[in-house]
Amino acid sequence: MTNPTHNNGGTTDYYAIPEGATTLADLIEAKNMNFAVGNIFKACYRLGEKGEDTVVYDLNKIVYYAQRELNRINKGKATHPSSVISGCPNSYRSNCPSCRREIIVDMGKDTDACPY
Repeated sequence: MTNPTHNNGGTTDYYAIPEGATTLADLIEAKNMNFAVGNIFKACYRLGEKGEDTVVYDLNKIVYYAQRELNRINKGKATHPSSVISGCPNSYRSNCPSCRREIIVDMGKDTDACPY
C-alpha cells in the first residue's frame, strides 16, 4: 500500500473502486459514509450536471452538510467564532441547502430541517 503522506501522485488503494460497486449508493455503503458525508459525496459528483443554475444549490448543500459533519465531529469543542451565535458554542449559522435562507443550527438538537 502506498503511504498516503508521501504520495507521488500515483494510484493509491483508497481510490480503488470496491468490487461490485456499480452505483453511488454502492460506493457510499462501501466507504461507510454517514448521511451527511453521503450527501456531500452525491452533491460533488453531480455538481453542475443538472444545469448551470444548480451549481450554487449544490455548493450550498455541500457547505451545509460539511458544517453539520464538522459539528458532529467537534461536538463539545470550540466552534469557529465567525459562525457562533452570541458566543454560544452550541449553535451556529448556516444556510438551508434548499431555500438558501440563513438558519441557526443547534448542536444540542438534531435539527437539519429548514424552518421555511
